[in-house]
Amino acid sequence: MDFWFLALFLLIGLVAGFFSGTLGVGGGVLVVPSLYWVLSWNGSPDALDKAIATSLCVMIFTSTASSITHALKKGIVWKIFFWILMGVFVGSILGPITSTFLSSKSLKFILAFFEILIGLYLLLKNKLSWLHRKHEKPPIETPWFFVPFGIFVSFVASLLGIGGGVFIVTALILLRHSLHKAIATSSLCIVPMSIIASATYFLLAQRTHSTSFTDLISFPSLIALALGSLVAGPIGAIFCYKLSNTTLRVIFATFLMIMGTLFFI
Repeated sequence: MDFWFLALFLLIGLVAGFFSGTLGVGGGVLVVPSLYWVLSWNGSPDALDKAIATSLCVMIFTSTASSITHALKKGIVWKIFFWILMGVFVGSILGPITSTFLSSKSLKFILAFFEILIGLYLLLKNKLSWLHRKHEKPPIETPWFFVPFGIFVSFVASLLGIGGGVFIVTALILLRHSLHKAIATSSLCIVPMSIIASATYFLLAQRTHSTSFTDLISFPSLIALALGSLVAGPIGAIFCYKLSNTTLRVIFATFLMIMGTLFFI
C-alpha cells in the first residue's frame, strides 16, 4: 500500500474520529465502506471481511478517545451503559460467528439498508412528534429493554463492523433521551463491543481458516486510521456540545443516508 493510500486513510481516520465524537457512531459506517473500496481496488482477497475486522479494531481507539471526553462532559448515562454492556458480552460473540454463514454481498446490503432507514427516520422526526413528547413522560430507563437491546445491537454491529452507534443513538432518542446523552452513552458502549467482537473474529479466523492475525487485519490502514481518529475523536466530542439537538440530528441523518446510498452502488 503506497503513500497516497496511507494519506487517504489518515484523512478518513480524521473524519471518522470527528464524526465518532460528534455523533457517537464509532466511525465504522465510514471506515467499512471506505476500506472495502480501497482494498477491492488493490485486488485484496476477502476485502469486506478485512474491512469489517480492521474497522472493529479502529473503533477501539476512536471510541475510547471520544468517550473519555464525553465522560468529562458528564454526558454518559452510566446505568444504561452497564445494562447494554450485559448484552454486549453475548451479541458481540454471536455476530462474528454468524458472519461466517453470510456472503459479502448480503452484508453490504444489510448495512446500507439500516443506514438509509435510520437516516430517513431522523430526517422525518419532527413529522413524528407524537412519538417524542418529552414534557409528558420522562426518559425510559429499564434493564428489561436495554439488556436484550444490548444483545441485538452488538450482534448486528459486530456482524457489520460498524460499532452499533447508529442503533444505540436512535433507540435512546426514541426512548426520550436527549441527543447529547445518547451520543455520549453510545460512544462508551462501542468500546467493549469492538474489543469483544475483534477478539472473536481473530479466534474464528484461526480455528476455521487457519488465518493469522496479520492476514485478517490491514495493518498499514489500521495505523493510519487509528492515528487520525485518536486526534479527531476528542475534538468531535467537544464540538458535539456546541450544537443543538436539531442540528445534530440533521447532520447525523444526512451522514447515514449518504453512506448507505454509496454502499448500495
